[in-house]
Amino acid sequence: IIVRRLAKLVKASRRLEKGQLTTRTGLRYKHDELGVLSDALDEMARTLQTKNIQRTQAEAAIISVAEEWRSTFDAIPDPVMLLDHNFKIIRGNRATEAFFGLPVTEISGNDCYELVYGMETPPADCPYKKLEDTKRHVEEEIYLSAKNLWTLVTLDPFFGKDGRIKGTVN
Repeated sequence: IIVRRLAKLVKASRRLEKGQLTTRTGLRYKHDELGVLSDALDEMARTLQTKNIQRTQAEAAIISVAEEWRSTFDAIPDPVMLLDHNFKIIRGNRATEAFFGLPVTEISGNDCYELVYGMETPPADCPYKKLEDTKRHVEEEIYLSAKNLWTLVTLDPFFGKDGRIKGTVN
């Protein structure tokens, strides 16, 4: 009798190990050591199953919010980019792709000044430099010689928990 009960416990634990969270021992709970162990294993399986369901639901909610944010970001008709504190482009919207004629995968990771101005370093009158000094919204009209275009550039900082500029929305 003990060997069969142990075999059921081992079998249930192996199925749990493989991620089969609906597994239960199938043993009646007794007040002996194997009964307590069986009860604990079944309770652990129930807890893991519940936590797995909660994690799956949380992941689905995060994906939904991310998709909603992305579609909202892409719906903006003007080019919008997120830059980190080192002038690197983190992300751009669809209008940014159209403006530069590049997919966002080729835009992300570039230095803003290389893409916008075609320069290896930020220009002396770079609006980002002004933002670093003021830590506030900056609006500048700039000329893009490569496109023969005057454009209004706005930058708004976002901050890390330490209060330092983490990046900007351009």
